[in-house]
Amino acid sequence: MLKKFGVWGKIIMVEKLIKIVGKQNVKINEPLKNHCTFGIGGSAKYYVSPENFEALNKLLYFAKLADIKFMVVGKGSNCLFDSLGYDGIIISTEKLSKIVNLGSGYFEAMAGTSLAELLTYTSNLGFGGLEFASGIPGSVGGAILMNAGANGHEIGELVKYVAYYEAGERKVKQASELDFGYRTSYFLSHKDCIIASVVVKLKQEEPKVIYNKILELVAKRRQTQPLGRSAGCVFKKCGDMPAGLLIDRCGLKGIKIGGAEISTMHANFILNSNDATSADVISLIELIRSQVKNKYNKELELEIEIIEK
Repeated sequence: MLKKFGVWGKIIMVEKLIKIVGKQNVKINEPLKNHCTFGIGGSAKYYVSPENFEALNKLLYFAKLADIKFMVVGKGSNCLFDSLGYDGIIISTEKLSKIVNLGSGYFEAMAGTSLAELLTYTSNLGFGGLEFASGIPGSVGGAILMNAGANGHEIGELVKYVAYYEAGERKVKQASELDFGYRTSYFLSHKDCIIASVVVKLKQEEPKVIYNKILELVAKRRQTQPLGRSAGCVFKKCGDMPAGLLIDRCGLKGIKIGGAEISTMHANFILNSNDATSADVISLIELIRSQVKNKYNKELELEIEIIEK
């Protein structure tokens, strides 16, 4: 709605955003490559980091009222931003980060809390169960959205309930209502719902036992996954078949397009090895899909999210 007013519309937009979240939390033409693990992305017209959920809800209401497109993101560990930028509002949950010890092994974490922070906090208190997440760089909200997992476990196994906002109203769902599955949850099919926090139930263990598990899993991750800039696994498993194995059997390890490269260590990782663009990565994605389809007649489904301009 404000677009038609040109420069004046942009001035009104900035003033409104500042009023909602504060001047220190609004950035104009912010490079998105600085806010994702891929290190790829043009500038977001507006990049906003609300400090509380009241501000977040006002922001969402305003964006819808003004007919401005928006996207809520966490740590940017599972997404590919368009190199042409984002013509709208990127809403970051980075400042919505807090952990509360509820007692008896129950912990509540706000959506913007990193998994690493939650793991460190709980393991220091002698509560285990999150060790599988060692090395996963995402936020709690992103982990719930995708039911993040590794080493044979998923975060949905630990969830008791999730608080979220829908049309400005705070709601709560128990784990049994959240449709957790392989890299999916209730929230993937209900995009208007914004995750606020999650309560997990962990078990008490000796801190030394927990730390040894973490060290073991971190070592395993370093031996099997590349350290370069990426968004983690690009594709979901194809049935019981790991996508990386299918890609490897197509002889695609090490293939490069522009600055993007299929990892020689793990074929389901695409690396930003030399100032890659989103187009470079998408070209590799299309190549992989085509080769796997031709050789195995299998359709690979993306695990990462592509956020277009």
